[in-house]
Amino acid sequence: MRGLRMGEVQYQDPRIAAARRRWRAAGDRIWPVAMSDGTAYRQTVEAVGELVDELRRRTAALEDLLALEADPASFLEGAGSAGQRAQGQPDVLAAACAVRADELAASAARVRRSLWIADARAAGRAWVVVDESLTRTVEMHVRTGRAVVATADPYLGEEPFRIGEMVLDASTGELLAGPDGDEAAYRTREAWVAERDRRRADIATRLDSSNGAGSDR
Repeated sequence: MRGLRMGEVQYQDPRIAAARRRWRAAGDRIWPVAMSDGTAYRQTVEAVGELVDELRRRTAALEDLLALEADPASFLEGAGSAGQRAQGQPDVLAAACAVRADELAASAARVRRSLWIADARAAGRAWVVVDESLTRTVEMHVRTGRAVVATADPYLGEEPFRIGEMVLDASTGELLAGPDGDEAAYRTREAWVAERDRRRADIATRLDSSNGAGSDR
């Protein structure tokens, strides 16, 4: 299992996972308070935005954010008024780190998906898994970008097995359209697997019917 959500990449380093939870929690704390005061909200948005811009210039990996968090003094000194505000309100810097961390994770995931797709195409495989977790798998048809989304989640009630489709960029796996609104729900794993196989075959048949020319999107 790759343990991925669409647009994210799993990092094995527990420090990074803990830091991302910490940064998101900071955002959860400051935004509700700021929204109760129009002026405070505008100032907070501006400060976080300025810090994110600075982080984009000075960080290229999640590990860089960890190092900066451990010793933020020089970074904040060079970040102007936003840095001065963050010195007295550390959650502002943490919220900016949350935004930048999401950007870096999405970029890393895009690169990794692109490599998986390129490997599958080079090997002549028709399908490639571009997103997989304990409850959800997204498998993309390499030539068309059409993807089958298979979800098995006990929290979904009496019909925990779901199948849907979406359209992805056939080179990067980025979402282009969907889900398509044609999601089917099943009580049993057997029916779920059968529907997944049927959709895969249908997508391949649609490609064949167009003589393999272009995408069926």
